[in-house]
Amino acid sequence: MLPFYFCRQTKVQRVISAPSPHKLIHPAFYRLNNLRLRVLITMDRRIEIVISLIEKDPQLGLPELANSVQLSTSRLRHLFKKEIGIKPGLYLKQARLRMAERLLRTTFMSIKEIINETGLPGTSHFVRDFRQVYGLSPSDYRGVYGPADRKKGRRK
Repeated sequence: MLPFYFCRQTKVQRVISAPSPHKLIHPAFYRLNNLRLRVLITMDRRIEIVISLIEKDPQLGLPELANSVQLSTSRLRHLFKKEIGIKPGLYLKQARLRMAERLLRTTFMSIKEIINETGLPGTSHFVRDFRQVYGLSPSDYRGVYGPADRKKGRRK
């Protein structure tokens, strides 16, 4: 997760890292452990607040996020796309999948409970999107990376 720094101004500065100076990729597409180059980015404070709200509670929808920063939904979409480079719905989906991955790795919750907890639309969408991002179905991912007690008691 990226560190966020808030101030009273509408524009906020934060330091992030990019993989190379020639191909600058926005931080939503890579993890901080691939750091090579420090880049200074100025971002709208309202978008910083929306990102922090998404990271805290991925179940929030775009209308609630827009209301929290006194913007219309369409204006939030426009600003978010301008500042981050991806649509807010896609960022929200990525945050939900990250939360689902963490829950699969650290808890014994069922897949349906995880779907309800993260606010993902349904089982088929969740399995398809999870497999696309992580390369394994949620149950296979849990079998490989899940809690140790579950691996021992698993039948083959």
